[in-house]
Amino acid sequence: MAGDWIKFEKSTMDKPEVIEMADILGIDPDAVIGKLLRVWSWFDSHSADGNAPVTLEALLNRITNISGFCDAMEKVGWIEKTQGHLQIRNYDRHNGKSAKSRGQTKNRVESLRSCNASSVTKALPEKRREE
Repeated sequence: MAGDWIKFEKSTMDKPEVIEMADILGIDPDAVIGKLLRVWSWFDSHSADGNAPVTLEALLNRITNISGFCDAMEKVGWIEKTQGHLQIRNYDRHNGKSAKSRGQTKNRVESLRSCNASSVTKALPEKRREE
């Protein structure tokens, strides 16, 4: 189905925030990535704008099976706790219908460009004038 995916950048695996979270939580950076995907997927399925009641922090920690996972996300700046809510920072950049639409359009355009690259005609050889 069209909405059953989330955008994930390959560069996320090497971000300093991931390493910092791994140090805070005492787990492998690859485990952090997997747990981040679980949290981001939950928000994508249950939130239209990246907001959730702060009472769900315990649920998200349970989903990741790591006590303090949301606190670690907050320490690195990926989640914000304000006025009784959890807010995924820059949520609309990667999640939601408009972000998914932008991602699909980008992939489609790149695909068309790579397909058409071989069909572009090569320049003709330069003609020389005989004097």
